[in-house]
Amino acid sequence: MALDLAAFGGVPLGGVISIGGYLMDEVQNDPPALKQMPTQVLVLQGDKDDTRPIKVAKDKFKCIQRVFGASNCVHKVVDGMGHGMPTNEAGWQPLMVFFANNLSSASPALAGQADVYEVTR
Repeated sequence: MALDLAAFGGVPLGGVISIGGYLMDEVQNDPPALKQMPTQVLVLQGDKDDTRPIKVAKDKFKCIQRVFGASNCVHKVVDGMGHGMPTNEAGWQPLMVFFANNLSSASPALAGQADVYEVTR
C-alpha cells in the first residue's frame, strides 16, 4: 500500500520499504502522480518466497523502477528468507543500510545516550 500511495497519491515521501510487496496489478501501467519522483524505494524479497517466485518478483520490480526511476530503487533478494519479515542479519542488513542512507535527520535528544548506536554504511 505504501508503494501505491507514494506512486499515485501525489504525496512526496522520503522513502518506502516494501517486504515482498509490489505495486497492485491494476495500477502498474498508470503514470505516477508526480513528474519528479523523489521517493527512494527498497523492496526486500526472499528467495524462498512461495507466494511470489523470484522471476515474478523481478518482473514486478521493473514496474516500480518505471514509476520511481531506476536510480531510486533497490531490489534485494535475501537468501533463505520466505514471504515475511526478515529473521536474520542477512535480511535486516539491507534495511539498516537503507535507513542509514535515507534518514534525513537525527534526533538531538537521542544523541549521546549510551544505548543509541549510529548506523552507517
